[in-house]
Amino acid sequence: MMGFEVSDSDSSVSIPKGSKGPIYILLYVDDLVITEADLPKIDHVKFQLLASFEMKDLGDLHYFLAIEVIHTPNGILLTQRHYVLNMLYKFGMTDCRSVTTPLDRNLKLCYDLRATCNKKRSRKIIRSLIYLTITRRDLSYLVGLISQFMQKPTTKHLQCAYRIHRYANGTKYRGLLYRHDITKQYVGYTDVDYAGNATDRCREEYASRYKNELKYCIQ
Repeated sequence: MMGFEVSDSDSSVSIPKGSKGPIYILLYVDDLVITEADLPKIDHVKFQLLASFEMKDLGDLHYFLAIEVIHTPNGILLTQRHYVLNMLYKFGMTDCRSVTTPLDRNLKLCYDLRATCNKKRSRKIIRSLIYLTITRRDLSYLVGLISQFMQKPTTKHLQCAYRIHRYANGTKYRGLLYRHDITKQYVGYTDVDYAGNATDRCREEYASRYKNELKYCIQ
């Protein structure tokens, strides 16, 4: 339609046929975003859409799917401040005291069937943090860590989720800044520490064999 086709990477994104850009249409239910550096091209697409559909032009993008878009002199800032406030209100943590760190650096999480908790509430709290990582990449590892225990969450995992919420409360104005005057190279780092993973470093099917080998070495 209108010379656009759905992107192979994301079904909610439409791009011009035979091209990877530069104009994009993002559609989610009844919300639509058009992006392009050339404003006349955006106006042309909007005119075509208005001719076929009943639409309302809200102007520049400021809020989309719980993500705030703030236009600054240095670039575009994406934050989820309102999402954090709504999240804290939902779980009765509006007046919680903020913390300076999201988790204890020496914390080791594992399964403990004895320390049970409300699984339904724990999963809701952890899931709410997953969406927050869209603009808070500093929380990605931590949220991924506690998400590993969503099937059998314990009171310890729940307390960790609460602490991340308290940290988010004190840093709710943070987000992603896309600068328009600087071209940066993105670099990723990883620290593979199999020995420090007390949960997965030794699978149950090999545990007995390792125990026998260790006993044989001691003898």
